[in-house]
Amino acid sequence: MTHPDIPVNSLRRHVAPMQEALAACAAEVIGSGYFVLGPGVAEFETAFARYCGVDHCIGVANGTDALELSLKGVGVLPGDHVALVANAAMYGTSAVLACGALPVFVDVEPGIATMSIACLDAILAAEPSIKVVIITHLYGRLAEIEGLVQLCN
Repeated sequence: MTHPDIPVNSLRRHVAPMQEALAACAAEVIGSGYFVLGPGVAEFETAFARYCGVDHCIGVANGTDALELSLKGVGVLPGDHVALVANAAMYGTSAVLACGALPVFVDVEPGIATMSIACLDAILAAEPSIKVVIITHLYGRLAEIEGLVQLCN
């Protein structure tokens, strides 16, 4: 139970310094008549692609959609196995299931809550059919990406 005086999910303090700029952006979007796609998204895609040094960028609605498109982009098919951590799996699992694939949950490192290299190693040994691993950085902590990528290779 949360205490009523502790704003657990309140973004008020975070948003306060940007309130006017956010209100102006919202008014611009509402005034454009484009609530989905439109010129603002096209401008963002062009600017972000340039920032990333690539020719194209596609904006999506949310991270789950991005994961689903990424999984499909690397060839995940119905019935394929995808490894991910259970403590951050809601969006990843939704994307995996949207592809018709099967989630395989990997335990995390105690104290940091990101994917355990040893547990992934055990999963890969037990289930060599894992096609993709979704590695999640979580709670401001980066996963042991070098070791996980080396193991996946």
